[in-house]
Amino acid sequence: MLRTKETDSDYRYFPDPDLPAVAITDDTLKRLRGELPEMPAERRLRYMKDMDLSGYDAGLLTEDRALADFFEASVSALASRQGGGNWRAQAKATSNVVTNAVLRAMNERNLDAEELPLAPKRLAALVDLRMNDEISSSAAQTVFEAMLDSNKPPKQVVGERNLTQVSDRDKIKPVVEAVVNHHSDKANAYRNGKTGLLGFFIGRVKRRFNGSPNPEVVRDLLKEKLGS
Repeated sequence: MLRTKETDSDYRYFPDPDLPAVAITDDTLKRLRGELPEMPAERRLRYMKDMDLSGYDAGLLTEDRALADFFEASVSALASRQGGGNWRAQAKATSNVVTNAVLRAMNERNLDAEELPLAPKRLAALVDLRMNDEISSSAAQTVFEAMLDSNKPPKQVVGERNLTQVSDRDKIKPVVEAVVNHHSDKANAYRNGKTGLLGFFIGRVKRRFNGSPNPEVVRDLLKEKLGS
């Protein structure tokens, strides 16, 4: 029959004379817990609750602590640029850039978040341009790529590449009218039910316009012109 071990003495446990006894108080435990960094799950829930981000985006942002820190620093920098404003809108706009452009750049260039050649303040300046409709989403991607390879401010890149988005209806309207008049056959087809031709006209306006017209303004003006 095997001998059973039921008490400490059975295992020959005894205090180590070289190790002093350690007494941990509740206050010490509370202090140590307060010094712990925010856990990923807690951070994810905070992003969803306070910033109104989707669970998917919040999950992507909190997979890596350095990336989450970069994201939050960028949101804070954006809020400073805009003098406060809608925190949730700023967080969402920043999240869109980080979860798409930034993560793609990290994967393609094999970079960690700490190695990004882009400070949060510079990213915030780019997001600010997009939120103010000064550039389109496609232009924002072009500017972002340029910012990875140079220290130029996003505004400078926009100016050098003529990427400023024009939303002035009076500047876009003449081009819309010229395109519709030039393609009168397709305009008639549109009015007869081939509404899919709207994309054709939008493309022609963008091609003829000197600069980057706001696509929503182009769409509205075309509908007005083609509907008349």
